[in-house]
Amino acid sequence: MEKIFEEVETMVQQGISTEELEQAKGFLSGKLQMGIESSDELADFLGEQYLQYQEIITLEEIVKKYEALTLEEVNGICSLLTKENLYFFSLI
Repeated sequence: MEKIFEEVETMVQQGISTEELEQAKGFLSGKLQMGIESSDELADFLGEQYLQYQEIITLEEIVKKYEALTLEEVNGICSLLTKENLYFFSLI
């Protein structure tokens, strides 16, 4: 846990690099695409969207939203990642 807090503290103080952001976008896109390979996973994905948001957006739309995320936006919210807030966010 302490190593995680150290990494988060580094992110808060220094932000993340363009390379780290691109790797994260790639990871999230790949994970999302791999996560809905079977018909039951796809049904779960679509049903969860509809139940939570009363709308369904396509996989391509989600990936476009990932790609549109800027380094400034990500680094702008890093200040919220204090040790106290991490505990709060882990409960959600």
